[in-house]
This record gives sequence, C-alpha cells and structure tokens, in this order.
Amino acid sequence: MTLRVLFVDDEPAVLDGLRFRMRRARDRWQASYADGGRAALELLGQQAFDVVVTDIRMPGVDGVQVLERTKQLHASALRVVLSGHAEADALSRVSALAHRVLGKPCDFSALQAVLEGAEAWRGDDETTDVIRAKISWIGQLPSPPTTYLELCQLEHNSRAGTRGVIEIVERDPALVTRLLQLANSAMLGVSRRVDSIEQAVAMVGVELLKSLALASRLTGAAASSSIAPADLAREQRHSLTSAAVARRLATRAAPGRGDEAFAAGLLHDVGRLVLAMFGPIGGADTVARGPTGDSPEFMASERARFGLDHSAAGAHLLQRWGLPASLVEVVAGHHAPVTEVGLVAPDPLVVLVHVSSLLAEDPDLELPPALLDLVDRRELIEARELARRG
Repeated sequence: MTLRVLFVDDEPAVLDGLRFRMRRARDRWQASYADGGRAALELLGQQAFDVVVTDIRMPGVDGVQVLERTKQLHASALRVVLSGHAEADALSRVSALAHRVLGKPCDFSALQAVLEGAEAWRGDDETTDVIRAKISWIGQLPSPPTTYLELCQLEHNSRAGTRGVIEIVERDPALVTRLLQLANSAMLGVSRRVDSIEQAVAMVGVELLKSLALASRLTGAAASSSIAPADLAREQRHSLTSAAVARRLATRAAPGRGDEAFAAGLLHDVGRLVLAMFGPIGGADTVARGPTGDSPEFMASERARFGLDHSAAGAHLLQRWGLPASLVEVVAGHHAPVTEVGLVAPDPLVVLVHVSSLLAEDPDLELPPALLDLVDRRELIEARELARRG
C-alpha cells in the first residue's frame, strides 16, 4: 500500500515547495496538503494517514492541536513537526506528541529519510505485520523527551556550542542525575571526581547525551507504572554496565565505533520497558531478570504472551524515534548474533552488545566457542573486570 502523507502549513510558499519536491516521488508516496490547522483537522476526519508533517505555529488551530487529533484518530501514524530554531521554546509543548522534529526550512533529504523509515516500518514481512496488529497499545509509545529534541536541533545550529548543550541539560534534572552518575562511575575509567555538568558534558559528548536522554525518558515513564523500583534500578544498572562493556569490546572489534557501541548497549533492552508499560497483558515481571532472562525460552514466552518479543518492541520504538538504522538493527538482533547454522550478523556491534548483555548479568559466564571467536580475548578480560565493577 502506498504511504499516505499529510503536510500541514499556513504558508503557501512552504506547501508549494513540498508539492514540487514530492511530485518526483508521486509513484511512491501519496501526498495531501492542508493550508493551516483547520483544514488539516477536516482531512484527518475524512481519511487515514500514515505520516503527518505539521508546522507548530499557525493561527487558529495550531500544530499541537493537529498532533492531538492525529494521535486520537490515527494512533499508528508517524507524527512529525517542522520547527525553526526560534521555536525551540515550543518543543516542550509538542514533546509528548511528536515522534520526530525536522528543522525549518526543511532539508528535503531529511524528510525523505523520515518517509523511507516510515515506509520500511510498514513493510510486508511477518514481524512487521505482528507489530502493526499490536498497534492499539504500542501506538501509545512515549514520544522522545524535549531534551532529546533540543539536542538534535542544536546539531543544526552552527552558533551553538558547549554552553548551549549545558543549558539544555540543566533543564532536565533526571538527565543531570544520570549524567553525573555515569561520569563518576568506573565505566568511563575516570580517576578524579566530576562535580560539574560542564565537565560531565565534555567527557560524555552530545551523542551519548542523546542516548542518556532517551533512556531517562523511558525510565521515568516506567517509574509511574507497576514495575517494582528494585527491578527498575536493576534494569538501569544492567543497561549502563552493558553499555560500558560494549564500548570496551569495540576497541579492537569495531574500531572508531565506541560511542555507537555504548549507545546500543544502553538502549538494547528498552523493549522490556515497552512491554511492561504499554501491553494490556504486560506487567512487572516483564523486566524482572533471572537466570533465563535472555534465554530463547524467555524470548519465546514473550512472543507467546505479546505477539512479539522485547527486541522487536524496542527496535520499533527506536525506529519511530528516528534513531540511526544501524542502532535499530543492533537492538532488533542482539539476541541472535549467530544463527543455528553458524551465520554471523553482518554488523559486529550485534555480537558485541549480545556479549556485553551476557557479561552484565554474569561477568564470569563461560561464553560458547562461537562467540569467543568473535571477540578480542584481551578486551574480553578487561570487559569482564568492568562488568564486575558495574
């Protein structure tokens, strides 16, 4: 089925520009255009859309109202906001509603990537069909936090420096807590105490900050659910330890990809929180880890209970949030890095995150030969020690 896209803006020149660009892709995507929020509400009531792209500030009916109606009528639709740098203050209003935020004026290549991602999610494979079948509750997945959206926007602002990053982080107490916790942990190998946000930001970097912001958002949402605080705290420790171990293992196995490995390790099990929070048949036991917490049997039990396992649920969430495809693929495949016939995942991070998750649970675990052959033995020794300290 052709992807159905609705563009909403009160500026005719913006809509004309989008029409011109989308004309080349009319065989792939079916585009509709609404001149302002009121016209958008009428169209949303008349037909279904897979993607809604809207400006924020419009007279009368604004972008927030458009997003609210989209969520109400078409829960599975991807909700995208067009925002200029001057509208950064408005992001707090849309952070609970928008899946993605694009800069304005919009770079069409960025918009094209969003539409292609939405198209991929609507693919015809069996796993995707299962996820779509569960959309009545997965459609209520949380949106990325304001902090994450602001950090993404900052990347497109050449005048913003470290001070701009710090100002964003300072407005998010939960993120500050996690940032300082990470900066002062043994996981980064820092011997001196880090007391300031400025020091911690310089040490961690913007990319890892964005991953921390996403993890913090999910943890905060989970804290208000039925998940026991002890289980939630353990899940946080597991994620941070897995992240640190994955980065260590990447030193030789995936040179230059340490930050990417850390992000993948930090977010690899977010699907556990998704299933626990948003499944009507979910519950606290979804994140209660045990000796078989990552076993094929446990994964099979998730599929029997929910129709999909936490790897698929987590990958779905991260894809909706617009994270890189490589990271989404690691999250989706980290429980099956080596197939029964010995085929190895093409991205080494899939293997590294799988191993890091195992070591985070049991640093002394004896790895099977198939995995031992895929990691550096010297790095493995140091990774085990890092996991013990975690």
